[in-house]
Amino acid sequence: MGLLITNQLSTNAGVTTEAYLNIAEITVRRRKSIKVKTNLYLSLQAKTENDKATVNSDLVYSSIHFDISESFIDVEEVAIYELAYSKLKDALIANGLEVEDQIS
Repeated sequence: MGLLITNQLSTNAGVTTEAYLNIAEITVRRRKSIKVKTNLYLSLQAKTENDKATVNSDLVYSSIHFDISESFIDVEEVAIYELAYSKLKDALIANGLEVEDQIS
């Protein structure tokens, strides 16, 4: 599972219009917030070919915190990942990026 960013995005490895973002790690903090660490790739294909080939962009978070006290359901891994992807997608859209869900 991941997110596809379809805007033209400048990274330290060049420009892309198919950046792929996935969650590397989630830390739940006292059921009130989550810290999400992400991996950004030039594309899904780049990730598939080498999952260590991460890139950086000033417009995409490598780590971000979200308040989940209002939306917390359970500490189930699947529910937390779905919640984190939803909040991450909303934050990226709020920053002006075009984001699509990508199942992989």
